Amino acid sequence: MATAADAGIGEEDVDRAIMTFGLGDLEGGVGPDVVLLDAATSAALARFQARHGLTGDGVLGTRTLAALQVTPAARVTQITLALERLRWVPDLGARRVIAVNIPMFALAAWEAGRLAGPPAFTMPVIVGRAVRTQTPVFAATLDRVVFRPYWNVPRSIVRDEVLPAVRRDPRYFGRQQMELVRGGGDDAPVVPAATCGCGNVPARTTRWAS
Repeated sequence: MATAADAGIGEEDVDRAIMTFGLGDLEGGVGPDVVLLDAATSAALARFQARHGLTGDGVLGTRTLAALQVTPAARVTQITLALERLRWVPDLGARRVIAVNIPMFALAAWEAGRLAGPPAFTMPVIVGRAVRTQTPVFAATLDRVVFRPYWNVPRSIVRDEVLPAVRRDPRYFGRQQMELVRGGGDDAPVVPAATCGCGNVPARTTRWAS
C-alpha cells in the first residue's frame, strides 16, 4: 500500500489537500500555528473517502492518495461528464432501484424513496470488456428474478476460450460446471463432451450450468 511518505507528501500537504478538495472535511481549518492530531486528519480522511466512493477507514492508501491528488480542473471535468450521463437517465421516481456501475464492477440496490442515501445492498458483478464484449446499457422494469439460471455462452467466448480449453483438457466442462447440450432450450439433452468432437460446436449448444 502506498503512503504519503512514498509520494513525498507530508502531513501538512495532506491537511492542505483535504481543505482544498475536501470541502471543509478538516474541521477547524488549517493555520500556520495550528498543530493537527493524527486522529483529526484520519477522521477528515474518512469523511473525504465516504463522499468519493472509497472505503471510509481514514487510512491514506493508494486510492485515497490518488483521489486527493486530483486537481480541481479534473474534478470539474468529471462532474461535467457525470451530469451529462445523468441527463440520459430516466426519472426513477420513488420506486426500488437496482443499478450496475459498469466501471466499478458493482451492483447496488436502494429501497423505495431512499436513492439519495447509501444503498441497502451491494455486490460485485462481472461485466464485459470495454471494446470487445461491451456490457449493454439500458433501463427497464425488473419484474422477476431467476436464481441459478442457465447461461448460453456467447459465440465469441465459445470460439476463443471454451473450445481451445476443451481441446487441451477434456475435463474442462466438468471443472467449470459447464455442459454441452443439443439445442437452445432449458430442456435440451446433454451431449457427452467425449463424443462431441468439439470441432464444430454452435454457440447455442454450449451453456453454463450454475
